[in-house]
Amino acid sequence: RATVEILEFTNPWWRGESPPETQRYRRWAFHEAWRRLDNNLTPAVAVRGPRQVGKSTIQQQVIEQLLLIEDISPSRILRVQFDDVPQLGTLRQPIASIVRWFEKHVLRESINALARQGKPVYLFFDEVQNLKTWASELKSLVDHTAARTMVTGSSSLRIARGEASLAGRVSFIDLGPLRLREIAGVRHLGDLPVMPDCADVTKWTSREVWLDYCNRLGRSAKFLDRAFSWFSRLGGYPVCHKNPNESRSELATLVVDNAVGRTIERDMPVDSAGRAWDRTLLRHVFRQLCRYAGRSVKPQRIGQEINDVYQSNVTHRVVNDAVQYFADSMLIHLVWPLEVALKGQSHGPKICLCDHFVREAWLQESVPIDPGVLRTADQTVATVAGSIIESIIGYYLKGVPELEVAWFPQRRDEPEIDFVLTLGSKRIPIEVKYTRGSPGN
Repeated sequence: RATVEILEFTNPWWRGESPPETQRYRRWAFHEAWRRLDNNLTPAVAVRGPRQVGKSTIQQQVIEQLLLIEDISPSRILRVQFDDVPQLGTLRQPIASIVRWFEKHVLRESINALARQGKPVYLFFDEVQNLKTWASELKSLVDHTAARTMVTGSSSLRIARGEASLAGRVSFIDLGPLRLREIAGVRHLGDLPVMPDCADVTKWTSREVWLDYCNRLGRSAKFLDRAFSWFSRLGGYPVCHKNPNESRSELATLVVDNAVGRTIERDMPVDSAGRAWDRTLLRHVFRQLCRYAGRSVKPQRIGQEINDVYQSNVTHRVVNDAVQYFADSMLIHLVWPLEVALKGQSHGPKICLCDHFVREAWLQESVPIDPGVLRTADQTVATVAGSIIESIIGYYLKGVPELEVAWFPQRRDEPEIDFVLTLGSKRIPIEVKYTRGSPGN
């Protein structure tokens, strides 16, 4: 009975009520998720990313679109929030059990029968990563029912585990913090041009594409500067831009507690041997990852530093697993050295943090990246700011579909290259220059 009450409460449209009002601004991932769901390109669409970047909001916006614009019958929409109501996950085969109940008591007809009548049913599962059987249940669901399904999750690890069996059944959308264009939109600063089409990254090899984009950006320089000013102060987490009256310290606490703290405390982290993590260790490791944002580091070095500071005896394997856990949770991306440079090299991955405001909040260390502020900073601060910018760019690039990203270590006769993009048989080297000098330097 408790489960039924939860489902009825979280699906207010069943009783004739409007869905909760959502953020009016639509992120890029909303349009992409809606396109895939509406066109039924695959039976299921999965939006994955770190906590608090807006995955649940996008799901709610899609439901709002179905109810208020597409005029879909409320009884044909089911949403289950597994993270907010964890007891739902204790059900035996929770997805299958809930869908069977939904068919019997809400639809009063099978999903497949309605699909044959041209009345598709929409299923939304929020934060599925903590369901042990989610992948097998989702596979069974899409194989045996004609529902259009959207799932979200905060861990690429648990979502990726099902990819082999879900190939062709699920399309994935990776969502990170707000981009500059989205910050401008949320804060009503003005319109910024869209980046060159990420759906076809082969266009990135065209010089004309980038020149055209730069020209369009130049015409919107005022809006770009204002958006970057806000980004430099508060990063890209949506909560920091939807709550303009909150102080920086309050926003920092929100980001740390909800984005990082909940990843450590609530996502049931286990190491490669299946043992529960020492959460204090995870916090120490994340602290070091924040310090190395934008730089290359081997997990062994992180482990040695933790052992030296805390007089512990952490093994390299445990630290390596912890680093991978944060990569799987998408709080960081790891950019590995280019394959051709690996022979005879001993470089670690470059650490790209999801958001520089997370670094500031976790370390309680403010490093300005605004050019005007940075111009008066000393050289040490300017160097750290350069690494942070490199981290920001690396995280964005790793989130672009179909794009391979690496970095090239310095060799005897060749300089280091910050990033190397591989597009089929072509490679694009990227050198990041961000100094405290005058504009253009």
